[in-house]
Amino acid sequence: MPYHLPPPEPVITDLLIYNQSTSIQKYTRKNAQTAKLISYADQLFFKEEDGVIGFKFSALNSAEPPFQYQYAYKLAGLDKQFLYASKNQRQVSYSQLPAGNYSLIVKVKDQYGQWSNNKKMVDLTVTPPWWKSNIAYVSYVIIVLFIMWLIIAARYSAKVAEQASLKERELSDLKTQLLDNVSHELKTPLSLILAPLESLQSAHKDPDTQQKLAMIQRNSYKLLDQINQLLQLSNRPSVSVKYVTPYAIKPLIKQLIEDFAPLFEQKKITFETLDLTHSDTYLALEQSHTLSIISNLLSNAQKYTQNDGNVLLQLSSHKHTLVITVTDTGIGIDTKHIDIVFQRFTRIDTSNQSGSGIGLALVKQLVEQYGGTIELKSELNKGSCFTVSLPTTQIDEISNLTALAVSKNNNLCAVKSNKILIIEDNDEMRDLITSLFISSFTCISAANGELGLALCKNEMPDLVISDVMMPVMDGYQFIKALRSDAAISHIPVLLLSAKADTHSKLKGLDLLADDYLSKPFEPQLLLSRVQGLLTIREVLNQHLKQQLPALSQTTQLDPQMAQSKDYVFTERVKTTVKEHYQDEAFSVEEFAAALYLSPRALQLKMKALYNLTPSDYIRNIRLEFAQELLKNSELAIGLVAQQVGFNSQSYFARCFKAKYNMSPKQFREQS
Repeated sequence: MPYHLPPPEPVITDLLIYNQSTSIQKYTRKNAQTAKLISYADQLFFKEEDGVIGFKFSALNSAEPPFQYQYAYKLAGLDKQFLYASKNQRQVSYSQLPAGNYSLIVKVKDQYGQWSNNKKMVDLTVTPPWWKSNIAYVSYVIIVLFIMWLIIAARYSAKVAEQASLKERELSDLKTQLLDNVSHELKTPLSLILAPLESLQSAHKDPDTQQKLAMIQRNSYKLLDQINQLLQLSNRPSVSVKYVTPYAIKPLIKQLIEDFAPLFEQKKITFETLDLTHSDTYLALEQSHTLSIISNLLSNAQKYTQNDGNVLLQLSSHKHTLVITVTDTGIGIDTKHIDIVFQRFTRIDTSNQSGSGIGLALVKQLVEQYGGTIELKSELNKGSCFTVSLPTTQIDEISNLTALAVSKNNNLCAVKSNKILIIEDNDEMRDLITSLFISSFTCISAANGELGLALCKNEMPDLVISDVMMPVMDGYQFIKALRSDAAISHIPVLLLSAKADTHSKLKGLDLLADDYLSKPFEPQLLLSRVQGLLTIREVLNQHLKQQLPALSQTTQLDPQMAQSKDYVFTERVKTTVKEHYQDEAFSVEEFAAALYLSPRALQLKMKALYNLTPSDYIRNIRLEFAQELLKNSELAIGLVAQQVGFNSQSYFARCFKAKYNMSPKQFREQS
């Protein structure tokens, strides 16, 4: 039996970083090893970012050249089994080793097939970057937990704050509700007290009884007035504030002067008014609020001014502000109390006058809610001066807002998307309504229903805003005539009237008005109503347009509905064209005559309802039937054109391609 030498012993000969030979000095941690060869290194330390790590190896104790042997290697901690290296290369490389501990194990097979023992060549330790270290992960966990704690704490705080706010609102609502309920409950017995007073005064004529009954009546009305103020004061600002159509302030002041004159005469107080305004002044505040502001100031002046005193009500204007000044020679208020007199339920004990302390609080609330201001100047035993500033509205003269074709007072405005006709006999009101819409709509106007009806026929507006009480033809007569005229019956109408009773509203709606709004109106509400009606009309027109194709189904509506006339008209339009589309001589004039309309009226109505001209619609119906013939018959294209009323095959082909984006031949081939 031949003798075999022991197998050679593997040895590492070089360290490779990115396939380049590298010194091991920077990859060892023991100074004693830094000068040694790689074959003497027991452990090497790398970082993840070192990239590609490799080793070269060879065989010792062998008489044969190294390339005669077979090498196998395994990186313990990564490789599951031994891998075989090329005899010529005798090296191994690992790319992007993850952090961890590894051991490189190598064995060699000689020319006789005998393998050496597995030999651990070197231990490798790959360390992660700082952001992947254990300390970093612990820090991440701590940070995440801290953020979660902050979120939970913030949500808890927000929840607590929300609950506190909710409780505060509930308490405030409860207080307000209680105030309202008590006030309402007090009004019932007061009404029962006041109701029999008139009959008692008529039955008992002796002076003593009359004086006592008058005292009961006077104080009952005072108590009722205080209750009404409490109810008004409890309203939220969003509920209290109402902007209405502008009105002149001077008639309102005249009414207040007449109401307060007897009260001042009873105390022999000289009551004077001074008007320093040079023109009519208009306010847009709710009239009841304006009355409440001024009457409370006059009531205070009357209450706290001694007999034979003086009270002055002065009006002045500055730019867009009305200044109302009430000056009296009454008991006055100490300067240290001026800031608190406007607080609710606050009274200064300077006289024996009765009161609840809510009048001035109500005045301040209403004035500030409308963007105004109130000031008080007062001195004890010398009198007080209240100055209220309120925003005014200027009604400018607008001379170019009516239709010149009908009246010298009518002139067409700039062209815009929708056209609105305003019918109003009052010039200022007509100009005011026009000013609300002029920025977004084309506005035309008329002074009565007769002129408005003529404008509807000539201009075809998209919507009409009409007053009810007008000369020549009132709003009811106008809408009745409008709905009975097939050419203009589709136009939406909004009635705007000072008649706010239910009977008037029902009469307008029974005549098929689309909406009814009473004066004085809130401008924003009018704008919203008009926009809503235009939107509804647009949606309806889209639905009507879907009924126009010859093969579409007919929609049936309740004949009582105003819109049913539009569907009936659409069906008549469709039926008329279906009966005559094969006649190439069928014209727009014949089309209009069949519908009992003039060609211009038909043109305007179809444009308003369907955004189509009569000639366009006739052509569309012909093309629709041509499409059916091309799909379901073998007729030549020229005969199809003749069948549907085209006298020229080339014109038919151009029209067909313009509508369907393909020639008749291409359509037939696709079908």
